[in-house]
Amino acid sequence: MRYREVVRRYGAERATGGHAKGIEIKSIFTGDVLLTVDSEDLSGANLSGANLRWANLRDADLSDANLRYANLSGASLSGANLRDTSLREANLRYADLSGANLSWADLSNANLSNANLRGADLRGADLSDADLSDADLSWADLSDANLRRANLNDTNLRGAVGNGREVSSLQLGRYHVVVAGEQMTIGCRTRPIADWLELNETYIKQVDGNDAVEWAATWRPVIEAFLTAREREAADAD
Repeated sequence: MRYREVVRRYGAERATGGHAKGIEIKSIFTGDVLLTVDSEDLSGANLSGANLRWANLRDADLSDANLRYANLSGASLSGANLRDTSLREANLRYADLSGANLSWADLSNANLSNANLRGADLRGADLSDADLSDADLSWADLSDANLRRANLNDTNLRGAVGNGREVSSLQLGRYHVVVAGEQMTIGCRTRPIADWLELNETYIKQVDGNDAVEWAATWRPVIEAFLTAREREAADAD
């Protein structure tokens, strides 16, 4: 990232003889300087344990950076490049990571509760033991991600691409279907799987109309077969 881009995005102001001497990372609310990095580029930076709460890092290039144990709660990281970044055990609670590139990032044991990950690229990311409760993962790509023991309670997975294990996704006609744990999302509605399977034609018609009734009649057998295969795989894994 060039220095003039840093000035525009982060308010980096320190310079001597026309040459950049560091990057000032500021609060999105107060404009106060939270941290000064002695570098022209944040990619590969060592920010382990840094206090970057509410930091403005929108569109920043933090690829290959070390942010282990960092406090990024409430930080703005929308559109940021965090590919291959270490965020192990980082606090990202309420952080805005919408549209961020987190492919192959290490987010193991990270706190991502209530984080906005809408449309984020999480392909190949390590999210093992991460707390994703109440996070927004709508339209996120979780292909090949490691979600072992991740907390997905009340996570919004609408339109997400699953990893085929903890989170499975299917595009069935007009509706995108996501299954995670005992929950299933069809379109914009999330219910326990058992509740979905008990819905009758009358209720479906009242809520979503005749098109939804036709969709259910066509795709219910496919969903049931998929769920049966999923249960069998889980039993074999045990």
